[in-house]
Amino acid sequence: MNELKKYLEKNGPTQNTVVEKKSNNLLVIILTFLLTTLIVGSGVFFYQKTSFEDNKNEALENLETSFQEQIASLTEQIEELTKEEEEVEENSNEESLGGYLTYTNPDADFSFQYPEGIKLIAGGSDNVQELSMSVTVQNIDNMLVDAPDNLSQSGSQSDMLALNQGLFNPNGLTITPWSLDASEQVISIDGKNSKSFVTFGRFEVCSALLERSLVFYNNGHRVTITLYGPKDSIIASMPYHWHSVPGECGSASIWKEGQQVPFYQLLLAGNASTIAQNWFNTFDNIIDSIDIEYGNIASVLENIFTYNHNVSSSNITVSIIQQTSNYTRGEVTINGETSIFLAAKGNGDWNIIHEGNGALMCDAVASFPEEMKHDCAG
Repeated sequence: MNELKKYLEKNGPTQNTVVEKKSNNLLVIILTFLLTTLIVGSGVFFYQKTSFEDNKNEALENLETSFQEQIASLTEQIEELTKEEEEVEENSNEESLGGYLTYTNPDADFSFQYPEGIKLIAGGSDNVQELSMSVTVQNIDNMLVDAPDNLSQSGSQSDMLALNQGLFNPNGLTITPWSLDASEQVISIDGKNSKSFVTFGRFEVCSALLERSLVFYNNGHRVTITLYGPKDSIIASMPYHWHSVPGECGSASIWKEGQQVPFYQLLLAGNASTIAQNWFNTFDNIIDSIDIEYGNIASVLENIFTYNHNVSSSNITVSIIQQTSNYTRGEVTINGETSIFLAAKGNGDWNIIHEGNGALMCDAVASFPEEMKHDCAG
């Protein structure tokens, strides 16, 4: 035992040597671990980086592909919607063009459009059951002389003059005896005054009507356009305004007392039943489409002199001496007597400012071109 101890003391490792070796081994282990960790970490890092790059590229490619597919899909949808919209618009134009007819009258020189579903009738019926229209064109020279105001030649001539002044009826005359007072209006169509009104009854209590009318004058003619509502259908849609009285008018529906004006006011406000409002609004659309031609200035002035002097147009000759777009000077021969006239256009209508062979007053023609009033006095 002592010999072993001596041997170890002489030849064995010292404590410092053992600690040093242990320290070295631990360092090696640590370094090896760190190196391994570094190598493995680097590998994982490079693997993950490569994998991430690959995944990123793949994701970007997938995203790009998805975007392209969505863009293509949206583009296709937009094209389809545009195509459908164009088809709808085209069909709408076809319906609009195909759904209207044009009425033209060369004698009174006017035209208008109306829905093709409207039935043209002679007029004067008290029992119209579908949307219908009548157009009456009368040559004033051929109208009766001895007749009620609304049918006579003199009545029409007075009516035309009153309209030129913005009056619905001439003073002392009744041109539209059955029109509802609340509906009477003077409106301008192409610069020409016209009268618009509704008629809800004529003569007696059993007369129940639904008529909208327009009257105007052109080229020596009186024009009356009337749109008739489908009577029974409108009554059924707005029964409050109507009733039937046993023993009176049979089983026919007639107006309740005091209900014509409220009924008209509902139409004006757009609050009537669908079928009643359609009748009322359709007439407004017809009025808006009316086109009135005036012919040449001589013909227009000839009509004015005809009405002013209450003579046949065959006894009047108009000669234009000077003319601009709004002023004219000429000669008019009436029943063989010739005189000077000056006329001016205002608000679309021609008006005679001076007529005769007496003194032409400068104040009256102050707005005329100098060459037309060179001989004025005062």
